[in-house]
Amino acid sequence: MLRRAPADRPDELGLIAVMEAEHATFDPLLEAIDTAPADRDTGGLRLGDLLDGRVGGLRGHLGHEEDEALPLIDAVVTTEQIRRFGAEHGRRIGSGTCRYLPWLLDHPSPESTAIILGQLPESVRPTYLNLWQPTYDAQDPWGPRGSRPTVRRTTRGA
Repeated sequence: MLRRAPADRPDELGLIAVMEAEHATFDPLLEAIDTAPADRDTGGLRLGDLLDGRVGGLRGHLGHEEDEALPLIDAVVTTEQIRRFGAEHGRRIGSGTCRYLPWLLDHPSPESTAIILGQLPESVRPTYLNLWQPTYDAQDPWGPRGSRPTVRRTTRGA
């Protein structure tokens, strides 16, 4: 969808190609991270290097997306196209939403959380707040919660 929108804007088509190339590096690196611990001889050392590379690469990519790709999306993609994109990815995530959404909202600002929760159907918000997020929190996937922001639980939406 994004590639078709700026067809008469070659610089922006170049940006899309760069973003796709950056995305193409994710799966091989994640696979290498997943398999490194199985190598008892050098896996630990490689894992540290792989994780360092992943963190640095992801920071750079996300900054690139925020600085250049998101403004392009805002400029050329219609509200209806964004709605269809969201619906399609909602279908792809499917039953994983109960795990994906709490992970997505693990560290955002209160403003970002309000925006994301505001996109949920009214009937889903209480399920997120009262079931999905508490279940995710109980798993404690990242260690002690410390200063992580929390979302007020309610039965009446966000």
